[in-house]
Amino acid sequence: MQSLLTIATLLLGQCLSATALANRTHAPVVTNPHHALYQATLPIRQNTTIRGWITLLAPEKATGVKVHADFWGFPNNSSLEYYIHEDPVPSDGNCYRTGSPFDPYSRRASIPCNTTTPQACRIGDLSGKHGPIFTAADQGFEARYNDLYLSTEPGALAYFGNRSIVVHRVSDNARLSCANFTLVVRPEIPVVAVPVEKVSED
Repeated sequence: MQSLLTIATLLLGQCLSATALANRTHAPVVTNPHHALYQATLPIRQNTTIRGWITLLAPEKATGVKVHADFWGFPNNSSLEYYIHEDPVPSDGNCYRTGSPFDPYSRRASIPCNTTTPQACRIGDLSGKHGPIFTAADQGFEARYNDLYLSTEPGALAYFGNRSIVVHRVSDNARLSCANFTLVVRPEIPVVAVPVEKVSED
């Protein structure tokens, strides 16, 4: 009887742990400085034909960022994904030294990620949250979408401005190209009106 009770307790604990993990989500970003614009541009490389750029803009009176991705020059019959990685591209341009996909909330790759539950994804997994790179032969790929979970606020847990974008090949997870984010347009600084005391002429 005691052994059955122990087994039941262990199973209940596993179920509760799984439920807690499934319910853990990211909070939407709501404090981004307005109009901050970051861009990453894929450079010319001898080992790949992939080129393109991605911009992330913090809109006024909205959460998260507006993303505009534009890539081209894909290898034939290749399925591709793109991620924000934890570390910037080093001076030698080695995409394998950019760390893992950005995951400040420790979601990990083992947790399923899809477009219907983006809050359950690693926040750097742009393809998982918004769809991978799909394109016909000799065609480019362009996508525009809002991402609620990325921050343009330096020091914030979800801040991506000091990180990199990396394009992966799905079949073997090879890193085909990468680039660092740079600040293109600085955020607007709110102007606070200072009351001026009127001086009496008497």
